[in-house]
Amino acid sequence: MKHYGLHRHFTGGLKKGFIYGKTADERPLVAVENPVSAEDLHATIFTAMDIFT
Repeated sequence: MKHYGLHRHFTGGLKKGFIYGKTADERPLVAVENPVSAEDLHATIFTAMDIFT
């Protein structure tokens, strides 16, 4: 299905079920490969949703 919903909402290019980076196997569960800051994560989500501030 290329489009979701009756009005073709949510047709962005986000990969579903995609894992980026790696988390430590033991506590503390910190990013050990390709860490992403909260600011970069939010910027990615906002860009995907066409929200620009």
